[in-house]
Amino acid sequence: MGQSTQPAPAPGDGDGDGPAPIMVLNDRWRIYAPLNADAGAMATLYQAYELADPATTVVGKVFHQANSDPQRFRTFLREVRSMRLHDPHIGQIIDSGQDRRSQTVYLISPLYQPGSLNLHVRGRRGNGVPPEWSLWVLDQVLAGLQAAAASNIIRLDIKPQNIVLDGPINIRIIDWGMSQLRQAGKSVCTVLLGGTMWFASPEQLGATDAAPSGLSDLYGVGALAYWPLTGLAPLRRETRA
Repeated sequence: MGQSTQPAPAPGDGDGDGPAPIMVLNDRWRIYAPLNADAGAMATLYQAYELADPATTVVGKVFHQANSDPQRFRTFLREVRSMRLHDPHIGQIIDSGQDRRSQTVYLISPLYQPGSLNLHVRGRRGNGVPPEWSLWVLDQVLAGLQAAAASNIIRLDIKPQNIVLDGPINIRIIDWGMSQLRQAGKSVCTVLLGGTMWFASPEQLGATDAAPSGLSDLYGVGALAYWPLTGLAPLRRETRA
């Protein structure tokens, strides 16, 4: 899920100087507005701030029914594991947990600006995207994947919505909910993982008997390279024919 390019100012405490919060998590994080971001099925992104620091907007990611759905809770745990890698090209976590009152499962992360690669390129489509800029993005995505691979993690969901621009010179990979541990270069998981159409490798989609591996991530990088230069995801042109 990509992030907004226009966060709203933080509201007051709901006692007369601003609207009431959507929720408060563990008496620490005030969730106050949806984030204008790429939609996701597993969770919703919100603008939030810490009660001790209301001037700093962060991202609150609230997982849908993760407290009662084992698959969604595993998605949450995978994302926590992967985003705790300390690398400049991997999205970071400020806090994570489960609210004591509502049992809501959540992650808190920085608000990276100007936002997702998806929203950024869509806004520039009429002006074109220079090939040099696309290569600059890909180089940093590969660096992030290399850092994950060093910790035996396979990303398995490289797509424009999961790449964010962190300032003018840095790229980060976010939304690690589909990541898997690997053993001997292959995913430890034996369940069909699935993925995002047009960006997922054939083995992720069950088109071959091969297990997902680091090569699956390289397939996603190739698809990502194709997308900003042509305006289409790979195979869309062939499918339309």
